[in-house]
Amino acid sequence: MIASKVQVRWAGRFAQLLFPLLLAGILIRLSDDRGPFWLGANSDGSYQYLFNSLLVMNDLPPCHVIHPGTTVQTLGSLLLTATTPGNGVEAMTYNVLLAPERSLMLLQVFFTAFAVIALATTGVFEFERTGSVLCGWAVSGVALLQIETYRSLLFVHPEALLVPLTLLLVVLLIAREQVPPGPSGKRRQRLIDVSLGLIAAAGVVTKVTFAPLCLLPLLVQSGWRGVILTGGSMIVGTAGFLIPLRTQLPRVFEWFTRIANHTGVYGEGESGFLDPKNYFSDLWRMAAAHPVLCAVIGVSALAGGAVTLSRPGDPRARRCSRLLLLTCAVQALGLMIVAKHPAPRYALPLAVSAAFNVSLLLELMRSSAIGRPRTIVRTIAALAALTAVAAIGHELRTSSRDLRSDRDDEIEMKRRVDERAPQSKRIEYYRSSSPEFALFIGNGHAWRFFAPLLSELHPNRVFFDVIRGRFESFAGAIATEGVFSDGPRVLFGDGNLEKLAPGVSFPLPPGWTMRKVDQGRISIIHQLEHVSTGSVRQ
Repeated sequence: MIASKVQVRWAGRFAQLLFPLLLAGILIRLSDDRGPFWLGANSDGSYQYLFNSLLVMNDLPPCHVIHPGTTVQTLGSLLLTATTPGNGVEAMTYNVLLAPERSLMLLQVFFTAFAVIALATTGVFEFERTGSVLCGWAVSGVALLQIETYRSLLFVHPEALLVPLTLLLVVLLIAREQVPPGPSGKRRQRLIDVSLGLIAAAGVVTKVTFAPLCLLPLLVQSGWRGVILTGGSMIVGTAGFLIPLRTQLPRVFEWFTRIANHTGVYGEGESGFLDPKNYFSDLWRMAAAHPVLCAVIGVSALAGGAVTLSRPGDPRARRCSRLLLLTCAVQALGLMIVAKHPAPRYALPLAVSAAFNVSLLLELMRSSAIGRPRTIVRTIAALAALTAVAAIGHELRTSSRDLRSDRDDEIEMKRRVDERAPQSKRIEYYRSSSPEFALFIGNGHAWRFFAPLLSELHPNRVFFDVIRGRFESFAGAIATEGVFSDGPRVLFGDGNLEKLAPGVSFPLPPGWTMRKVDQGRISIIHQLEHVSTGSVRQ
């Protein structure tokens, strides 16, 4: 009998590996659909974090600090140091720049593995708590029902780390509610509270959009001692995680001040916290982009409110209903904050945190608070889950198709531009699909520190900075006259030269003309030629 129970227990644990393995399999397929990181649709973000990880590896402060993303850069530097061949930092730096795609793939695999392990931990822990395989699947499956989970793990950026960090936060929140009474229980609770503070600190240093979830470890406390312990851990952890960024903190504070004081995207626009003309439509769009999160918030608020109003005698039910309402309030507040700059990925931590709501709802169903209508609730939950599975299946198929389409189109445009002109005769600008332009973008967000090595590896490359309206090499600005002194050029990018910032224009010299010669779904190829007495000089 005992052996049989042990076997059942181990079978339940192994069953919780189903969703993590499913996540890994889907990401392998989507990564193939995505194509190389240097493609125009992929490079922005991943290459910035690769180059800033290289800065940290070279004992330099990161330059790209707007998220601030310090944990991604620090982990990236450690992984590059551990996996890059070479004797010394200089040799390893050279090898990373020689094969950046290899390094980016290693970083993506690490973040994906971290997310898979965190998802498995979530499911196993819920199974151990309830003894139900279905409960474990219900809690861990929430993250898999939301498309942003998959999109975030396809690239090297803060969201890839926020997925596992949020799952670990959820596990610790659930674990805290299961601490037994007594001295040993109090010691375990203090350890969990410290861990909650450190995970929250890592999350907010990864990206400030995690900040609303930092309230949960404080709100679950039942006394001021717990609040002080957890809050102190957050402060100490935040300070520790920001050490690589310490010399750049004034830039970080300036950036966040602009974000808070201006209504536009990235600190632009008029002064003010938000734009009342667009805010509510943006909030609606954010909610529509996260139907699973909003549905979980709605159900949690109804269940928590109903149980609270019924005043159950079971203290466990009262505690769960209170936590449900607090969690819903935090998530709703988070949605209202990120709607200021609406982008679905900004609500990713809130979306993944819905796993905590599901765990609390399951606990209420196990109690007498929702005892009688349990069959009806289970039926509704099963129907909702099937609907969500069908919806995410459709979204995954659509994402896979779109990624393949963008990949194939950009690779074809790269082939066409290679046929038209050698690299020394090209000018590349934003979202150009070439390995060299991806390196240019990354280096431009890394103090241009790696310009000498990049110029050695890729000599005579010319780029156009669409922000400043000037031609540049890896090292910085170059004179317009020098660019056009040696005959025709091919211009390669996304074609949005007419949408440059006010006061910025493409510096085409007198006597030169620009004509479109090829176009794909994302990229456009222009020919730049000198016109002389009515004829084109080739």
